[in-house]
Amino acid sequence: MKQNKGFTLIEALVSLVILSLILIGLLSGSLTAYKISFKNKVRNEAVRLAREKIDIFKGTLDTSIFKHEKCQDADDSDKVIRSFGNFNYPFYVVGKINDNGYFYELEITVCDKDKKKIYTTKTVVGKSINE
Repeated sequence: MKQNKGFTLIEALVSLVILSLILIGLLSGSLTAYKISFKNKVRNEAVRLAREKIDIFKGTLDTSIFKHEKCQDADDSDKVIRSFGNFNYPFYVVGKINDNGYFYELEITVCDKDKKKIYTTKTVVGKSINE
């Protein structure tokens, strides 16, 4: 009897199927990690935009810095474009300012390109005392 030292066609096909399943799992995991990473980058940028608006308000105390209070009402005057890698991502920054006598209450909302809320923050800014 003669002994063959190679793989049969069935063995080769089975090994290809197993390898394909492993590669599909790795690719799926990589795609999920990329999506989570991008979502975190967008949220971090939304936080930065809100902080920038707070700093602008602290410097000017201009109560007209926000044109709209809600994401659905936002237009191009509320739009801010930031770059991520090779493309630009639009944000909408809206807010509400309440004057409570001795201080201002700010509520700032940052929305994505579809005008869905990403991040909201509230803060208090004191008024300067003029004598």
